[in-house]
Amino acid sequence: MPRLPATSRINLPPGPEAASLARDFVAIAGAARGASAAVDVLRLAASELVGNAIRHAGGARSISCEVVDGVVVVEVVDDGAPFALSVDPPEDDDECSGRGLFLVWALGCGLGSGPVRGGGKWVRAEIVPEPPGPGAALAAPFVVARL
Repeated sequence: MPRLPATSRINLPPGPEAASLARDFVAIAGAARGASAAVDVLRLAASELVGNAIRHAGGARSISCEVVDGVVVVEVVDDGAPFALSVDPPEDDDECSGRGLFLVWALGCGLGSGPVRGGGKWVRAEIVPEPPGPGAALAAPFVVARL
């Protein structure tokens, strides 16, 4: 039986259709790697990461999905400048945006961001396919750098 490559990656088109393509991609790639239980969270994470790239960096270059030690890693690369991630929800409850990374983090995903050699940045979500048991602490956000 043929083995899947360790990482699946696709380039994304410019514009809002990239988010829909990214959601479908991570659902298929995650399920093919044994993470069917996490497909809804994978789709949400992909949608939020790509949506942020569209809104703040003019679009996403690519999205990748891989499983490392039982953790599904979804990574989006864009042309924006690296930044420190924030998972704080907006202070104004009536604000219509600014909750995406908070929602992904609240579902137990680790988050990271760093520079891409040659320009741009990557932002990733790490998803554990099995939900944490009762009373388990949520994953703390993290920031790592890849040179």
